[in-house]
Amino acid sequence: MKKLFAFCLLTVTLLYSQPVSVKVKTESSQYLIGDYVKLAVTVTSKPEARYSFPAIKDSLAPLEFISKDTVISKTLADGRNESEYHFTFAAYDSADFYIHSFTIPYTIAKDTGRYSVKTDSLFITVRRIAVDTSAEIKDIKPPIKEPFNWLLLLFIVVGVALFIVAAYFIYKKYFKNRKKEIVEPVIVKTPYEIAYERLKSLEERKLWQAGEIKEYHSEITDIIRRYFEAVFHIPALEETSGEIIIHLKNANAPWAMIATTDEFLSNADMVKFAKFTPLPHINTAMMEQAYKIIEGEKNTKNESPSGGVNEAV
Repeated sequence: MKKLFAFCLLTVTLLYSQPVSVKVKTESSQYLIGDYVKLAVTVTSKPEARYSFPAIKDSLAPLEFISKDTVISKTLADGRNESEYHFTFAAYDSADFYIHSFTIPYTIAKDTGRYSVKTDSLFITVRRIAVDTSAEIKDIKPPIKEPFNWLLLLFIVVGVALFIVAAYFIYKKYFKNRKKEIVEPVIVKTPYEIAYERLKSLEERKLWQAGEIKEYHSEITDIIRRYFEAVFHIPALEETSGEIIIHLKNANAPWAMIATTDEFLSNADMVKFAKFTPLPHINTAMMEQAYKIIEGEKNTKNESPSGGVNEAV
């Protein structure tokens, strides 16, 4: 018993002597699909220690980041500083997950060394909601039969009658003898014109320069996929990158277009599925490739037999 007490005392002494210590916990270890996983990280540091809290919102896959709460900081009775970081994640797959440890680097005043402390790993389980498939499907409550409202019907009839009378007098006074207006023709634009205008608009909005990289790649791939649907009549919005390349080959698309499209879609898939953060020159190259794709089709004889689509498409 004395040895156990001495071990606990030594552990507490070591923790206190550390310039920076960290604790991490969740509210529970058992969750259902879609539940919020509340992650709390408590960092305790001595006054002479300075630490940098890492960005963890994209590093705890497959958990999806939802939000980060305001940091709660306070000074303890022994002079140490304590900060509580609260994050909310969600799990959309049923499985056992490890929330892997992460490192918090820190420095100490008047000490040129660089140090770090690691959090513990956590284990949680996410399960599906149990459904009794053998039970009979029933309504939550039986249908409610409302009594017929004659007063409401009267208001409706009177209102419709007044509307018809008012519409008749307005038509007779303002529209009956008016000359027919000239209907402006609907401007029909080619797939190339529509794609070019949308690319220009996207380029002028400077999304990736403002940090909206995922939105930028999503919009530029959507423009090219819609362009392929209009020109080659393939369901590009619903297909994978590989399926689009196969359809382009079957449609006898120019080989230069196919090669550019393959590189263009590969970059987009890296950003979308691998959570890859592209360098600025890749974002610029994506726009150049998009123009090259539509310009390549425009300057070949493989034009769409339809000739054009309505701007509203």
